[in-house]
Amino acid sequence: MKTTTPTLLLCSLLIVSGPPLTATDAPPAFPLKVSENRRHLVDQQGTPFLYQADTPWMLFTKLTETEAKEYITRRKEQGFTALQVMLTGFLGMTNPGSHLCSTQPSKC
Repeated sequence: MKTTTPTLLLCSLLIVSGPPLTATDAPPAFPLKVSENRRHLVDQQGTPFLYQADTPWMLFTKLTETEAKEYITRRKEQGFTALQVMLTGFLGMTNPGSHLCSTQPSKC
């Protein structure tokens, strides 16, 4: 199954909303912006946003869509509020879709 970039972007945004700090806290109102004093990120209501990120740079090139969704779900459960990923490979990268070799040999 081929995954499109919009699907991957949506998948990566799932973690950004993260769990609220307490049961009464509302989720952040996106998009985020720089605070008036330029010292931290805030949501559209001016509420500070804790950027607690994990860095699975190759998430979308090394995992299947199912594996990526499971990873994102687990990180959200662990309290991460953001993922820093690369949507493309990097210079010198070899065999970017190696996870496809077992299921779709023609893609290797």
